[in-house]
Amino acid sequence: ECQKSCTCVPTRGVTCESHSCSRGKTCQIRDGVMGCIIQDIPKPSCSVVRCREGTVCKMINGQPECVPVSQGTCWAGGYLHYHTFDGRAYDFHGTCNYMVAKTCRDDSVLPSFHVSVKSENSGNTEVFYIGSVTVQVDGVTVTAARAEVGFVWVSACHTCHPAPMPTLLVLLNKGQETAPPTSA
Repeated sequence: ECQKSCTCVPTRGVTCESHSCSRGKTCQIRDGVMGCIIQDIPKPSCSVVRCREGTVCKMINGQPECVPVSQGTCWAGGYLHYHTFDGRAYDFHGTCNYMVAKTCRDDSVLPSFHVSVKSENSGNTEVFYIGSVTVQVDGVTVTAARAEVGFVWVSACHTCHPAPMPTLLVLLNKGQETAPPTSA
């Protein structure tokens, strides 16, 4: 147990002396030999992480995280043009609220979220556009309205963009567009 250091010398036999491991070393067996080994500080790795079904471990910013196995993109823009996760395109007309995307089950591997848009009339009964986009992710609500360029609502607080966000939600600003992708 690393209290003695022994040496085998041919023709003389084994000689032992009192011994203890120096600071920063521990008594371990490595490659079948017991000795004082420099303490390894384990680096974070996916090898020790178990992820739920439908997720896989990936190293993100040096830390293991469980992320969904697949990713998809859907979008809505302009005069109510919608493109779904499966690549289909739709055009809707009318002053309604539309659900663009949401989690379907409480036990989903994704964080609970939904994205909705509110359409508005442009003054022409044939032309409608997206008036606002609302994203809810795990209890945080972010709304970006067409009429409020440079501002967003974060959980009922009116704030200038860029707005301080919880780590799960990031707002990207590109010209007059505000995009709320999640890290999920």
